[in-house]
Amino acid sequence: MNKEQIISPALIRLLQKFQFDADRRNDEKDQTKIQVSTTISKIAVVYEKIRNTIDYQEEHLLRKNTIKRILKRRLLNTNQPQALAKPLILELIRAGYLKNNEVPEIYISKIEEILLNYLTIREYLPRIYHEKDLSEINKWFIGIMAVEIEETLMPPIKKDALVELVYDQIKNNIVLTGVNYTEEQKSILLYLSIHKAINKSDAEILNYHLLRFFLPILPTENDEVTEELIIQTVAEFKNLKQTIDWFIHNPINNSLHKTIQKIAVPYMILEDFIEDHADSAYKKLLQTPYLEETVKQIAKKRYKESQNRLHRGAVRSIIYLFITKMLLVLLLEMPLDYYIENQVNYLSLAINVLFPPVLMFLLALIIRVPSKKNTQKILQDIMKIVYSQQPEKLKIKIKGPTKSGSVMNIVFKFFYLILFAISFGLIIYFLRILEFNILSGFIFVLFLCLISFFGTNLRQTAKKYVVLNPRESFLNLILDLISLPILWVGKFISEKLSRFNFFVFVFDFIIEAPFKIVIEVFEEWLSFIREKKEEIAT
Repeated sequence: MNKEQIISPALIRLLQKFQFDADRRNDEKDQTKIQVSTTISKIAVVYEKIRNTIDYQEEHLLRKNTIKRILKRRLLNTNQPQALAKPLILELIRAGYLKNNEVPEIYISKIEEILLNYLTIREYLPRIYHEKDLSEINKWFIGIMAVEIEETLMPPIKKDALVELVYDQIKNNIVLTGVNYTEEQKSILLYLSIHKAINKSDAEILNYHLLRFFLPILPTENDEVTEELIIQTVAEFKNLKQTIDWFIHNPINNSLHKTIQKIAVPYMILEDFIEDHADSAYKKLLQTPYLEETVKQIAKKRYKESQNRLHRGAVRSIIYLFITKMLLVLLLEMPLDYYIENQVNYLSLAINVLFPPVLMFLLALIIRVPSKKNTQKILQDIMKIVYSQQPEKLKIKIKGPTKSGSVMNIVFKFFYLILFAISFGLIIYFLRILEFNILSGFIFVLFLCLISFFGTNLRQTAKKYVVLNPRESFLNLILDLISLPILWVGKFISEKLSRFNFFVFVFDFIIEAPFKIVIEVFEEWLSFIREKKEEIAT
């Protein structure tokens, strides 16, 4: 068997796409770059860190969400792509989301073209949607626009190539049972789960890829774009949104994603190996002992990075919780305590202030990195991916959701309600022993649910590279049963509060706009001063 037959053809195609991305970046090295003042950038970076502390988000989504934030603010003043593109890129560079003096100026015209396409459609949305639906569809639309802008500025060529590799290798090994879906629907759901597992994509990113799959945003710039064509596109867009929502909120997504997450881990480690070896990746893959040793080192490194990410997330959460709790105590809990009972229960206040950050700290502390057995399993899977001509024929069955009207489902829901009563009944019982009043108890329960949910999300971050199934025990089963209602309420509250974060509102609509104007004016002033210095020097 010659060398060309040793490495799987699918992996060779992946290497070619990695090389394509490297060539693209090399081609951009000699192009004129966009540059901002490093002094101003430091100030902007500090602002972003403060703002992101009060609005907890996944790190990999910060840039996309910042683009969305900038678009919302700037679209209030102008609808012209030429007035939006360059300032948007400059803001991202100043805030540290893009590297200074590394983004080619040609990207300004690329972003202008994207904005022109989307904003042209946006003008016609009121003709299709009722006024009551316009606000929600605008948010949805701006989210998709932000994704395309980010992927244009930072093309995810390697990540998307990895998604395609995983999809090609496992699409025939996944069996969806208990659902009456077409083959195309099953394929799309599988692809979305892989995209989420590899890229940690949120709903907005998946919305964008689905929209681009079903409908190009607008005809290419070489085509004649008429008003009739735009109206037709917008009409199709409305119908497609319903289809996209069906895929995004499909009931089998959670179980499918959990399965795909473990399958994707060896591919992500393999991606790191190829990335670290650049031009020599093909040769290094042929050296089996070297590959084995390096994979172990990469896995160990990634475990550590996940743990560091966990700790950063925990610190941000602790700061957010402590500040929020202190403000609630000073502005709400203490005054109402005194007003209702003519005294302040300092014990309940102390517990309410200290309990959330301490619990978050403990949750982060008990999470451990994956074991050596986990690394060995990753290594075995990588060897199959690299050297097998065909992927292992392993059929994985994903069951559909239980029918809502079935007797079994009704029984399960009844016992689920009993779990709620037991979990929250125990909490309320202990709070009464500690003489918490209704307000203090409500605040305690509120933050307990939120922290439990945040802690679960942090655990998922730490378990990013776990491929082994967790060991089941009777104690874990009891803890899961008790905590499940608390986590459900925490998720519900988190989703609702994210829309009504008072501190984020203050930053985004009161502080940010004038702050960014001052930053821009100051940078223009520094640029003017530099020009005058150059004139004197000549």
